[in-house]
Amino acid sequence: MSVVVPVLNEASFLSMTLPALFQAKVAYGTVDVTFADNGSEDGSIALLESWPGGGTVLTLPRVTVGKLRNHGAAHVRGEYLVFLDADCVIAPDYFQTALSVFESTGCDATGSAVALPTPAHWIERTWAALNDTHRDGDATYINSGNFVVRRVAFERVGGFDESLTSGEDAELCMRLKKAGFRLHASRDVKAVHLGNPKTLRQFFRRELWHGAGAIGTARLARADKPLIGTAVHGFFVLLATAILAAGRSDEGARVVLALLLLSAVPLAAVVYRLGSTKRRMAVAGPGIVLYFLYFTARAVALIASAFSSAPRRRAVRQGRSASTHYSRRGRPERARLTAAAANCDHDTHGRD
Repeated sequence: MSVVVPVLNEASFLSMTLPALFQAKVAYGTVDVTFADNGSEDGSIALLESWPGGGTVLTLPRVTVGKLRNHGAAHVRGEYLVFLDADCVIAPDYFQTALSVFESTGCDATGSAVALPTPAHWIERTWAALNDTHRDGDATYINSGNFVVRRVAFERVGGFDESLTSGEDAELCMRLKKAGFRLHASRDVKAVHLGNPKTLRQFFRRELWHGAGAIGTARLARADKPLIGTAVHGFFVLLATAILAAGRSDEGARVVLALLLLSAVPLAAVVYRLGSTKRRMAVAGPGIVLYFLYFTARAVALIASAFSSAPRRRAVRQGRSASTHYSRRGRPERARLTAAAANCDHDTHGRD
């Protein structure tokens, strides 16, 4: 087992997650840990380097989280690559449990949706209730904050796409599935995520960041429902704005119509998710608020991506590839990132 942890200004979380990580390392016995730092300025590097029995610290500032993870993976030797986020707490038997899942199922990758801390904020509880199925079995996606994959599978598909600002884990899982590799979600392979949004502003900023990578998964998906919902919601927002600005007559009716347009896609998403997860209707109201922010943030990100796509297309035409591949020997091949990806405002290292 080889662990790769991307880090960007995570000192406050590392003080809580490192003890659990190294306890699990000692319990398993043969685990090497590598931290790939993205230019931290809060003392994270000093904390990692001074930690008793700590791992290797690599520094690669101002790159995408996919490139950061690939860089870490290229410097470890384990048969299994364990990708953990710096704000996740694992159990002492984490590595033994992951290995037992591989041995019992024959899968090529495992992990599970990150678990909630105790106590959890209402935003965390609501979003988890609407989106986490909590079912074990074959999966199409496992988030990279708690993801264990056979090295041979990871290298065969070329690792994470380094051109994506976010969504690199979903895109990787799609390529793994397309290549015939098997993903098995297991709640026993558990990581508690401490860095979930605790305010609506934090939630909006997280979804704005995730939305920047939505196009990367859309090109591999037959019907990308979140992207379709985002486009429809963006259109409804523009339409509602136009209705409200149309004039002063029938103001009450225009306000009602605008509210219906603004809530249509979030309401549809909540109804769909309640049907999929079999959760209680009690989360419907808060869920509509969160999905409104979700689709609005992603619509903004989609528009921003459209405006920044021209430089990317010019770079590709000039022979500067926008994607990076991970060699089968475990070393990253030459890559060039677009200026937009290389200089993006990293609010997070890529946690989900």
